[in-house]
Amino acid sequence: MKKLFLPFLFLGLLLNACKKDDSVAVKPSENPVASLLKDATWTVSALSTGKFEVGYIFSASTNGKITQLASQMVDPGTYTVSIWDANTKALLRQKSVEQSSPNKFSAASVDELIIEKDKKYVVSINTTIGTVAKAYNKLNKTTGSPTTIFPITSGSIVIQKSVYASSAVSVFPAVDYSTFNAFYGFADVTFVPD
Repeated sequence: MKKLFLPFLFLGLLLNACKKDDSVAVKPSENPVASLLKDATWTVSALSTGKFEVGYIFSASTNGKITQLASQMVDPGTYTVSIWDANTKALLRQKSVEQSSPNKFSAASVDELIIEKDKKYVVSINTTIGTVAKAYNKLNKTTGSPTTIFPITSGSIVIQKSVYASSAVSVFPAVDYSTFNAFYGFADVTFVPD
């Protein structure tokens, strides 16, 4: 019996020693615009309606992935949120995001989009539902009148500048809007750093 027990004991010890440590540290996801809205140094104001594609150019300080696109508009509705390659202007992901409450973020999952460190992307939202222009938000610094608010760092995300296009449908927002010292719309992403 002892001879049979020893091989099983040895096998058990060997298998236990070969186990990998399954505890992998998971970094928390980041929502850069939602985080800024919680910061008292920023002020949100609603703007009149318009048919625009509004958003911002951003980069990440680390590699990671985007798993959700989000919207926060003045009025509830279903808004089109897009993410683009800033250099090629290629549409990378697009999602209809149903926002059920006024001025509350709503998010929708997208196929994971790999984000490369320091590469520039654009996230934008179209302010038109059907043919109806909707009111949108503006974010400014609360105190003082800084010469420029850009770049804005929120977690691993660096917001480079504000951009827009006059359009009732989703198009690449190529016009630089940064001179107005604010950014518009509120499209957001869920970024998961590597």
